[in-house]
Amino acid sequence: STSSEIQTPPVSKFSINVNWDHYVFAGLPLHDLYHVCETVDSINLYDQVKNPAPKGIWKIDDQQVLHGILYHTELTKDSAYKVWYVADGGACPDDSLTFRIEIDHLPEAGDMATDVLCEDGTYYDLFTLIENFETGGVWISDDVDYAIEGNNLNMDKLLIQGGEYFDIMYRIENDACPADSVELTVRVEDAPYAGQDTLARFCQTEDTIDLASIYNK
Repeated sequence: STSSEIQTPPVSKFSINVNWDHYVFAGLPLHDLYHVCETVDSINLYDQVKNPAPKGIWKIDDQQVLHGILYHTELTKDSAYKVWYVADGGACPDDSLTFRIEIDHLPEAGDMATDVLCEDGTYYDLFTLIENFETGGVWISDDVDYAIEGNNLNMDKLLIQGGEYFDIMYRIENDACPADSVELTVRVEDAPYAGQDTLARFCQTEDTIDLASIYNK
């Protein structure tokens, strides 16, 4: 008789390495609206996020921002832009965050236009004292603060007499930019006074008339 042996086929083995990706968190914006002054050359967007994910893509108005460095010359002053950061989740879903950036212009307080103020009238427009200015600032004075009402000086309250001086400052701010101001020393002048009306009678036979003699001061 013939005997046969059952042949066992060789066992084939293989291994699979599985990497588990964690859910990614893009980070937390430090501001909903981030103001930047026009004097700043560049903005590191990562600095505006708490615990930013290390891998992701920055975009501003659908344009990619390389390495998260934004140059303000690419933006228009006094306009707000929406910024996105999309963190790469690998096998897990991506995560994203968004905030806005606005480039602020340097404020302009202006220059002195005149340093003389006439005490005539009830209200004096303080902007008459300066030129090339922006509105929206405040007037400050230790000398006449009691008479300042908005952008006007209430002349009825003013205690400064004709021939005297007072110091005053106009100061304006614009969010992230340094404030600008202009300081003035103003002299108060008396309003001209022509005198009171009077009725004069004279005879037409007179050759000359001395007006000073009939003027009622």
